[in-house]
Order: sequence, then C-alpha cells, then structure tokens
Amino acid sequence: MIISCDVETRSAADLKTQGAYKYFDDPEADVLVLCYSVDGGTVETWWPNDPVPECFHTGDQFTAWNASFERLAFSKILTPKYGFPEIPLERWFCTAYQSRCNNAPSALGNAARFLHTKDQKDPIGERLIRSLCIKQAAGSWNNDPVEMELLGDYCRKDVLAEMAIAHQLRQLTADELKDWHVNEAMNDNGIMVDVDLCRAAMKYAKEEEQDLLDLVADVTQGDVVKIRGPKMKAWILERLTREQVELITDKGKTSMDKRAREKLLGEDIPADVRTVIECADAIGKSSVGKFRAMRNRASGDSRVRGVMVAAGAAQTGRASSMGIQIQNFPRETAKEPLAIRADLLANMHPEELVDKYDSKVMNILSSMLRPTLMVPEGHLFLDCDYSSIENRVGPWLTDSPEGEAKLDQFRNGVDPYLVAASDIYGREIKKGEPERQVGKVAELSLGYGGGVGAFSAMARGYGVSLPESEVRDIVQAWRLANRWAVDAWEGLDIAFTKALRNPETEFSYGRIKYYAMQDILAGGTTVFCELPCGRYLTYPDVRTEFVGFDREVTTFARANWTPKSGERVWPRSKIWGGTLFENVTQAAAASLMRYALRRVTDAGGTIVAAVHDQMLMEVPIEEEARWTAVLHEAMNTAPDWADGLPVEAEVETRTRFGK
Repeated sequence: MIISCDVETRSAADLKTQGAYKYFDDPEADVLVLCYSVDGGTVETWWPNDPVPECFHTGDQFTAWNASFERLAFSKILTPKYGFPEIPLERWFCTAYQSRCNNAPSALGNAARFLHTKDQKDPIGERLIRSLCIKQAAGSWNNDPVEMELLGDYCRKDVLAEMAIAHQLRQLTADELKDWHVNEAMNDNGIMVDVDLCRAAMKYAKEEEQDLLDLVADVTQGDVVKIRGPKMKAWILERLTREQVELITDKGKTSMDKRAREKLLGEDIPADVRTVIECADAIGKSSVGKFRAMRNRASGDSRVRGVMVAAGAAQTGRASSMGIQIQNFPRETAKEPLAIRADLLANMHPEELVDKYDSKVMNILSSMLRPTLMVPEGHLFLDCDYSSIENRVGPWLTDSPEGEAKLDQFRNGVDPYLVAASDIYGREIKKGEPERQVGKVAELSLGYGGGVGAFSAMARGYGVSLPESEVRDIVQAWRLANRWAVDAWEGLDIAFTKALRNPETEFSYGRIKYYAMQDILAGGTTVFCELPCGRYLTYPDVRTEFVGFDREVTTFARANWTPKSGERVWPRSKIWGGTLFENVTQAAAASLMRYALRRVTDAGGTIVAAVHDQMLMEVPIEEEARWTAVLHEAMNTAPDWADGLPVEAEVETRTRFGK
C-alpha cells in the first residue's frame, strides 16, 4: 500500500533561513492539515484532532514531494502530538528526488509545468502560506476557518500534482532509493558548527566589507557606492582601452564577472580601476553570508542538519547542498585555524590581524569557513578523498587501449602531471620543475574538450601565466598525447546522435550506452544514458537545430531553472561530445561515492557530509582505528561494475574540516 501525502504547517521559526529541523523544533510548530491518497485513489483530508486514518498504520511506503519535510512533520509533530504511528526512514520515498533522478525540476510547480501534467500546482498557495503559516505583525496566528478550508484544498491539489508527476517519471532502482535513505541519515546526523566563531567572523566581515565600499566610493569620488549593478561596470569601462574592453566582451556582451575581472587585473590598467576591481573581488569573497547561515541553522546542540541534497545536480546525479552550501566552501584553508579563531574571539584589531597573517581580512575569514565545521569533544573527523578520480574514471569509461595506457600511470604510481608536462614540452620533466604545474593545469582543464580559454582560466588559479600562442601549442600537444579523450568526445557525440535519430535502438561508445524514447517526460524525444553501474542519466526533449546554414546544435530542456513570472519558453542547454564526456565521468565518479556511502552506512558509521569526492565521518577517538579501516576499505574497493578501475583514497584525521 502506497500513501501519497502532503502537509501544511506553521512555525515561529523561519524555514528559509533556519531550515526544516529548527522549524519543527520550534515550540509553536504545528501541522494545520494533512492530505493523502491510498494507491493513487481519492485524496482525503485529515484535520488536527480527527482520528488517525487506519492506512497510516498499515501503509508500506509513504511518498511526498521533498519527503524530508513530511518525514520531520511526522516524527516531530504528528506522531508525538496527534498519535500517528512512527514511520521508519526506510518506508519514505521522495518524489522530488525521483524528479531530480530524471533530470526534471526539484520544485513541485516547476516539475508539473516542465512535464505538462494535467494537475498543476495551485498559485494560491503562496498567499495562503503568508496568511496562515507565518505569524502576523501583532505576533498572533490567523485561524480564519474559510482560509483554512482553502489551505486544505491547496494541499489536496499538491497531492494530485505530485502523483501526476510521479506517474510520468522513470521509477527508481533499489540502489537509487537506498542512496536517498543514506542521504537522509546523513542529514539527521548533522555536522557540528563553531557558533562562537561564526559570530566573531560575521562582525569582522561586515566591518571589512564596509571599509572596502568606503574605499571604492573614495576612489571613484562617489560615483560608485556598491559593487553590484551597472554603475561600477560603466565607470570601469569608461577608463579602459578599446583592446581591454574587447578582452571582456563575448558575442557583443561585455561582462564584469569574476573571470572578466581576472583578465583585467592581468592587464596594464589605471591604478584607480585596479583598486576598484580588487575591492570588488575582496567583497565577492565575503564569507559573512555563509557564517550567518551556519549560525542561523545551528540547533541547540550546535549541529546544522538537512544540508545534503541527494542528486542535487540533476544532470549528473552528484549530490549538492543547501543552507550553508558546503559544496561551495573555498578549498583554501587556514594553516593555523585555532590561532586565528583565538584572535577573532579576542576581538583583535583588523590591522593587527592583517599584519600578523599577512593577508586581507576577507581572505582570512574565507580560509576559516571549513574549520568552522568541527567535532564534539572526544571525537574525530575521518576525512577520505578520492585521488584524481575523474582523471581515472574518464579513460576507464572509454574501454580503449589508449585509456588503459592512461590508467597504467595510476596503477604504476607515475605522476600524471609530470607525464603531461613531458608530453607537452617534448622532454622529460622531473619533480620540482615548474613545468609540472603546466601539466597539472592541462590535465585538469582539457579533459572535457576545453581549449585555450579553459586552460587560461584554470591557469590563473595556479599562478601560471603564459601567452596565448604558447597555450594553443599546449592544448594541441595535450590532445595529441591523449587520443583517448579526443576520441571519447567524438565517439559519445556520434552514439548520442544515432540514438536520437533512431529511437528504441541502443548505441554505445566504450562503457556508455544511449537509448531514446519518444513522447515521454517533457515530450519530444528523451535520450537516456546508461552508466556501467546501471544508473541512468536523462536528457529530456532533445532537439537538433541548424544555426546558420551548415552548423547543427543539439539542445535539451534544462531542469535546473525557475521561470520568471510570465515566462513561457522553457530554456535549453547545448550539448556536444565534451559535455557528454563530462556528464558521464562525473556521474560515474558520483556512483563510486554513493557505493562507498552505502557500505559505510551499512556498517553503522556516522557520516556527516559528502563533498564532491570527499567523505567525512565523525567517530569517537577510541574507535578511530576500527572506523579508519572501514572507511579505507569502502573507498578503496571498486564495485563489481567498475572492474579494472584503479581507485585510491587516503584517510586523514582532523578535529576541524580541512581540504
């Protein structure tokens, strides 16, 4: 028996800034109405103090859109307050997660629109939620019975929309469902935050940001008072040469984004312009938002919960995060985090801080984001990160002699960056020579079809500066030495295109299979990509169109998008062989991580985060050896479907999150 359900709730806590766990922990949190359907039948309505419906005692599976929310509503409100039975995590099923696994939107209204379902989300909901679910200005709740009835009808329509969406989606495999349960267990565990450090860092960040804005206003004589918006861009453009403007112009549009600012800082620009751009960069690094989010979402035990989003990156199935955005924390981490923490809490003057650590305040704070995540007394983090996982998975997926030769570098313990540099320069590059850095940049930037722009953008981050003519030679040399990658871009593109043009016929390249079906999901032709693990990537409503007279462009409906009011045309993403290779490589790497997460969870381990290819466990100090062995085995053992793939990961111990 499958129970599809939805709840409407209220709480004095702000759901958006504090998260669902703190929302339901609030003393005033309550469930206003519950709507449910048994096995797709008529949607019924339960109101507080009604008898508990019998189906909740006998149901086999409980489904909801963003089921994390309903799961908490049951465990924290409906079960203890209204007598509903406890529902184990393993019986919950999330249709929003199912939608993401189909590369469809994560928001209910967007998914219904994307899939053109008969039942759509009722737009009246936002007004009713503002009226009934949020405290009024006077501090009281609105309990208007007419509006409550409307809320119940809105809740009922959400259940109908959810069921209509689920009916059109591909069903989840057993492993995919288990992956969501593992993710939810991780969210229940939560990760401990240094709340005192958050408060101190926020104070410094706010002061530093204001100082930088004051400097911008002073340098521009009051013409620019904020770094976002058209005024700063116009002020800078007026002071650049024509060649410098062309440097940051693409297809007729001039940009002032991070990459454009990096380009300008490498040019001979006026001193006042340089100052404004450097201030904009520093403010852009402001960590105040992330520190505030950690402070706001931390529960009474200083843990932030509900951070991880399973398959949040729908196109590849990689996990993402919400709230504190742990996936986006900068990798640069303070070497002396405890010393910096002590200085911040002691309210050291910003100028003293800068002098002591020889860095700007914003950079110091940015380096403290990861160390803000910590373990309770008597515990350790076990931190395990796959080594060069995408550089291993990519050639393995090609199932080619050239790919195997690339993998032999890892099997034999050869430094692939030295090999790449040697191929580029036509001589043996040894450890310690500066050319190794060029090899590293090439390996990290060129595998998915990147060219001069991709190399140069990454090179800046590694302190490599080369003329464009030399970069072109590097790109060409790397491609000649890595035919497995070039062949993969072309081979995957051909297999994808053949599948698109020949629905219901399978086409392969290497270990990847493509298969197309018509008139499903968002309509048109949907192309499925089967990974070696048996998981599917989905490309909805694929189209091939001519641009100009002779160039074809293939696009698909983009899931990760929220339409603006009145916007009718759903946006599309371009796709070609390099993108396809990037998708399958990242997706297969994500499957390896999920396999390891399942193994550690089944062993009873406490996982608190999974960041890209890095797993973070929290263990008692006295159990370090046992859990280190479990984690090491889980991440160094390739599953059966990845036979022949050389994986490598080392376990490190920490008391605070690091690189």
